[in-house]
Amino acid sequence: MNTDKRGDTFCKNISLSLIALLIIMSSCSEIRDKSTNLLIIPRDTMIHVISDIHIVDAVLINALNNRRIEVNTVPSYYVDILERYNISKERFDVSLRYYCDDLDEFDKMYDEIIEILSTIQVEYETKTEH
Repeated sequence: MNTDKRGDTFCKNISLSLIALLIIMSSCSEIRDKSTNLLIIPRDTMIHVISDIHIVDAVLINALNNRRIEVNTVPSYYVDILERYNISKERFDVSLRYYCDDLDEFDKMYDEIIEILSTIQVEYETKTEH
């Protein structure tokens, strides 16, 4: 009979340990999710960062084609954008993956990015005409 009580106690301890482990594991994933979300750049800021990246892309392609800058200086332009918004490369990468996970939303964001770039293009063309 003593062995039955020890066996019951052992099973109860194992069950409690498994339940505790499951609770800890689920809590860890919630903490991870919350910390990841803290890294996510707000939607409107992300739209402006991506818009700025596209502007720099256009300027750099033009400058590289006309041999006005060296290829080795290109990365610094992108670093400057992130620094302007006080964003690390890691945070940008995490945010980009986050927004890319919802392609419908990312498509809507790009509609806004295109709108911003189109407005800038019109302003530039208006200034150069005068």
